[in-house]
Amino acid sequence: MSHTLIVRSLQVLTNILAIYGIWYAFNNDVSYYVILSIFLYYFLGLLGINIGFHRYLSHNSFKTNKFFHYLMTFSGTLTAMGSPIGWVSVHRQHHRCSDREGDPHSPLLLGTFKTWFGFWGNFKIREMCRDLRRDPIQKFIHNYYGTIHLTYVGILLLINPLLVLYAYAIPAAL
Repeated sequence: MSHTLIVRSLQVLTNILAIYGIWYAFNNDVSYYVILSIFLYYFLGLLGINIGFHRYLSHNSFKTNKFFHYLMTFSGTLTAMGSPIGWVSVHRQHHRCSDREGDPHSPLLLGTFKTWFGFWGNFKIREMCRDLRRDPIQKFIHNYYGTIHLTYVGILLLINPLLVLYAYAIPAAL
């Protein structure tokens, strides 16, 4: 199964589970889980995507040690937005061809719906992510992206099934 298909499938699944989790929260006393979801959303989204995938991996805006390098990488991976290699390659290609032919997710070229829901054009992983492809951890995450998510969900299920909604689906869907 292709990386893009895995990412899109996870995005659909996390959104469906998030809607159920929100419904469940309104009908049950689970406010502490909602607080957990908000915290994880900010942690995974801010540290993983905004700072990690975007500023650090895509633009090389700053340097950090290996611990924070992989903390940001793993945090962004759990958002179900793609592996670091996949996400960064799309973002770099977007900047290279912003709103012109070759932009993999331009709302001007694809329309808002297709852009928002990931009907992206082709993106060039080999060309856009030579630096990340040299890192064995990044390659592992890219190659086993679906397995990483299944493992995380499995661990959450073993701890408490509600964590799948509040520590995975809702933070990923937001």
